[in-house]
Amino acid sequence: MMTDINEFIYEFCKNEKMLAAKQEFLDTFEEPSLTLVICGYFGRGMAENFQSFSQDEMERLSSLIEENINSDDEYLGTCIATGLLEALYNECHEIGNWDDVKQALGEEAMHYIEAWNKANGV
Repeated sequence: MMTDINEFIYEFCKNEKMLAAKQEFLDTFEEPSLTLVICGYFGRGMAENFQSFSQDEMERLSSLIEENINSDDEYLGTCIATGLLEALYNECHEIGNWDDVKQALGEEAMHYIEAWNKANGV
């Protein structure tokens, strides 16, 4: 489990597509302290690049999400849930690959998305 959001971002950016999402975020926003927003970019980047991830890389990213969504660091968990997963879900529905992507997510991520959908009447 990660100790904080910065460690999570570091680990997520070991993937070149996620590093590109981080760079897009930094190029877009002058204030890089908006970590919730960068996690949204990660979610969108995962959706857009899902087909290019190796199985090992997708498992690594999914494991990072699973291990940290219920972190003792409440802000880290919030960034993953509200930032990353909600953006991932929305972008997947926009481009039509949710059925594939959801198979790669873990139990905790899916539990959050199902609860979020229920709360939003989906």
